[in-house]
Amino acid sequence: NRAFMEITGQPYHTIEGLDEVPYICFKVPTRGGKTLIATHAVDCIYRLYLTHKGKTGIVIWFTPSDAIRSQTLRKLRDRNHPYREVLDAAFANYVKVFDSEEALRITKNDLDNYLCVLVETLQAFRRENTEGLRNYRANGQLMTHFENVNAKYLGILDKYEGTAKPVESLTNVIKMNEPLIVIDEGHNVKTELSYDMLRELNPSFIMEYTATPLKDSNVLISIGADKLKSEHMVKIPIYVAPYLNSWKIALDAAIDKRAELEELAKLEQQETGEYIRPIMLIQTQNKSKHYDTITIDAVRDFLLTGKNIPKDYVAIRDAEHHEIDNVDLLDTDCGIRYIITVKALSEGWDCPFASIL
Repeated sequence: NRAFMEITGQPYHTIEGLDEVPYICFKVPTRGGKTLIATHAVDCIYRLYLTHKGKTGIVIWFTPSDAIRSQTLRKLRDRNHPYREVLDAAFANYVKVFDSEEALRITKNDLDNYLCVLVETLQAFRRENTEGLRNYRANGQLMTHFENVNAKYLGILDKYEGTAKPVESLTNVIKMNEPLIVIDEGHNVKTELSYDMLRELNPSFIMEYTATPLKDSNVLISIGADKLKSEHMVKIPIYVAPYLNSWKIALDAAIDKRAELEELAKLEQQETGEYIRPIMLIQTQNKSKHYDTITIDAVRDFLLTGKNIPKDYVAIRDAEHHEIDNVDLLDTDCGIRYIITVKALSEGWDCPFASIL
């Protein structure tokens, strides 16, 4: 409490049951490099506070949606990506990144010798009734973690009904390792159900980052949008053009504008060598039984049939279609110029080269 007040001049808010666990927030605007800052913070926390862990153990990296989880997982696994480069440099390349399936097979050797980053959605652990969540179920592949359990953890581990025997679950493994918890879009974790989940996981430190912290967030660092502008990190200026009569007319004009930008980008590449392929993001409407909507199918048909746009220029990203999940949009061999979505934009999904919405 005292340290936080001395640094920020603001009161520190504790979570009941986690009073001794540091819980801090970084306020950084959208496109401000929140995830990169978080990777550096993991290094600082381990180096200056969690020194007893010897740079090993569990980091749970919570994301607000499956789309963001896939994106974060891919970048943390890429040894050439700045996120992973920061962790590898800080932890001498002893870093392993696990998806939800792989986490269920994590070994004692992994935890004793590596920084183990588990990239998960909040939904994988947060539910009023945890019975249906596989992270809480017995798992034979985790049995070696429960040999000679430290007595101090026995009181907090989930047990088999009517016994004192701990369930061999991933959640119990996490509890015994007192994880560092990193929360992307931390404002989503301000409900009693979320606090129950955090208490359940027995963390040693909680760090959240968001552009829109709630009033009880312990904002240690606050970066304003003016800082991003001065560092040329914001794509400006923004031009808005209203088309009220027809979505097809609006798309038609947007297609022409994207083609114009691509010609400008080619000229820029000749001068500077920088490759840019302007991408248009198109947000459609959900299907409805009661009234006509502008759906993914309608927009795709307009692009492919109405405008004769090549099929490999168009990709769909929604709950049923994941056509860009394993695609490097920055690759010069990638042809995608149009991405059709329903909710991906509102989830904070990143799209390099996005130039037209």
